[in-house]
Amino acid sequence: MKSLIRLGLLALTAMSLSGCWTDSGPQACLGMSEQKGEHLAQESIKKFLHYAGQTHAPLTGPSGTLNFQRLERVGDNDLVYEGPTSSVSYAYVFHLSWAPWAKFTGTVSPNCKVSNNWVIN
Repeated sequence: MKSLIRLGLLALTAMSLSGCWTDSGPQACLGMSEQKGEHLAQESIKKFLHYAGQTHAPLTGPSGTLNFQRLERVGDNDLVYEGPTSSVSYAYVFHLSWAPWAKFTGTVSPNCKVSNNWVIN
């Protein structure tokens, strides 16, 4: 029950960590370059992972649970960019260099807000 509450709080915080780092217009990120989308997604995922580490939220899946102490210190070199999910999507996939089975997707909306999803297979 306790881990379920933490996971719920983590989901709520992930939504609030999604932010706008560029123009504030409603279509500011429509038609953006892959590089810009990658950067926005990476920054949002890093914030999400730092928060998960600080709160000891269990990011777990069939392959195991990620070490929360390592999540607190995730840096740019720890997130390995795999590419966009498709050429028409603004969703960018990363994995951790030390946990390649843990995939994180940052989806950038037209107003530059980023939502994050993850799967550990």
